[in-house]
Amino acid sequence: MGKLMQTISAKLRVAFAAIVICTLVMGLVSYSNVDTLRKVSEKASHAASLERELFSVSKAADDLHGAMLGFLVTADGDYLKQYEETSKVLFKKIDDSLALPEIFEGENEKLGQVKEVATAWKRDFLDVQRSYMSTPAKVNAAFAMEMTPPAKQYLLDIDQNLDFLKKQISDLRIDLDKQVLSSISTVRATLIVGVLVILLISVVSAVMADK
Repeated sequence: MGKLMQTISAKLRVAFAAIVICTLVMGLVSYSNVDTLRKVSEKASHAASLERELFSVSKAADDLHGAMLGFLVTADGDYLKQYEETSKVLFKKIDDSLALPEIFEGENEKLGQVKEVATAWKRDFLDVQRSYMSTPAKVNAAFAMEMTPPAKQYLLDIDQNLDFLKKQISDLRIDLDKQVLSSISTVRATLIVGVLVILLISVVSAVMADK
């Protein structure tokens, strides 16, 4: 009887150890994938923040150009004030974008290019138009500048860089969605297999205990 109890006890210890190991594996796999989902969530949040800032940069650039056009047509000082305010908004939004955590390679480099183009646009084009407007003899020259290639090229360069960044965000979201689906599938499969293994161990242990 004593040997039988020892045998049953040994079998139960083996079964218990197997269940513990299986549970640990399940826990480790689940923890690893939950951590992956947390990182994915953080990246998705940063991507959404960057996308909002890029939209603001694009809008501010359009508003800046619109303010200058309004000033050229009307010579109204209110448009000039709007120009100065929108200029500050544009560069603040670019700096806000640069301050965000970098979520893909080359992000800050592209944002730096946006800032360089915007700086050159304001310094070498828009501010020149503004200065011309203060001199009656040069008002026509201010209008004529709108007909030159740089008038469109600066905005085009800004938009192209912003579009590149938006495409990167779109591609990142696709990759993050794949990671989420992969993690969920892994956790689901691990739990199903783990539960089945534990049930199998339990059944085998119960059968072996009777022998």
